[in-house]
Amino acid sequence: MDLPDARSFSPETLEVLRRLAVRAVVDLGLRQKEVAAIFGVSENAVGTWCRAYRDQGEDGLDVRPQGRPEGTGRVLTPIEEKALQAIIQAGTPDMYGIPIPTWTRRAVQALIVKRYGIDLSEQGVGNYLHRWKMTPQKPSRHAREQDPEEVREFEEETLPEVEQRADREDGELHFADEAGIKVQDQIGTSHAPIGHTPVLEFPKTRIQQSLIASVTPDGELTYDLFPGTLTANKFIEYLEQLIASTDKKVFLVIDRHPAHTARAAQEWVDDHNDEIEFVWLPRYSPEYNPEEFLNNDVKASLKNQPLPEDTPAFVETIRNILNEIATLPERIKGYFHESKLDLATMS
Repeated sequence: MDLPDARSFSPETLEVLRRLAVRAVVDLGLRQKEVAAIFGVSENAVGTWCRAYRDQGEDGLDVRPQGRPEGTGRVLTPIEEKALQAIIQAGTPDMYGIPIPTWTRRAVQALIVKRYGIDLSEQGVGNYLHRWKMTPQKPSRHAREQDPEEVREFEEETLPEVEQRADREDGELHFADEAGIKVQDQIGTSHAPIGHTPVLEFPKTRIQQSLIASVTPDGELTYDLFPGTLTANKFIEYLEQLIASTDKKVFLVIDRHPAHTARAAQEWVDDHNDEIEFVWLPRYSPEYNPEEFLNNDVKASLKNQPLPEDTPAFVETIRNILNEIATLPERIKGYFHESKLDLATMS
């Protein structure tokens, strides 16, 4: 008859078994091999229990709780976790030599490396932040009115026709837009305990820059940075830059910004109709313009850059981001997939 495996016993039963086995050896003088056969355990197990009894007495026979104690198996110790939480709640990354304005996961990752020499993945950092009940603050969204018929006409008639013409005339589609970029756009969200709004000090000077850019389904980017708001003259300067960047006719898809519809801009494009042509987006429909996603990408990239002290430094940061994006055609093509466009020319 086979004896049951002691590992299948409950902790309580196993503790009683240990005590009986040790008593059989110590009090009755049985050999460990005999006791092991009687209780259905290995001779090594009986030997271990007897040594524990000799070293610790009855306490050595207690069954320890199974499984990992709470907090074990983590890379950071409980003390390190508490210290990090206090830092995130009380200060900003730049106070600790980290050139990121807010407590993004990347900033927390850099803090852990700096203080403890531990290089966690961003996902691992996110797990800790979730465990600490720290969540990012999300921006609100504002709905815009659209004309469904205008959107339908653009999707089903205007855009397919322009695609066909661009193909026949060896032209190319460009989607353009402008955006104002402020130093406040670098802030984004910062992890902090729920109910504790993080505080960040801004430079005293007003730092901002304007961007006009166009993207193509083939992953090309043309841009210009300038101060102030977009005027018709500035728009024309950009159009000249745009047609100089390609030997193909440009079909420029744009919204009805006042600078785009200004008489000077219309007269200029009429004089260059063999090089460029305007295509109007449906009103209040930024989701149909892939360039909008470039603007979002630039602002998202800013969140992991140092806060500038002046406008030239801010311009250099934006330019570096755009120059990097310009070398990544697949990233630019991704803007088209994020939009609501269905272009036959998209790869």
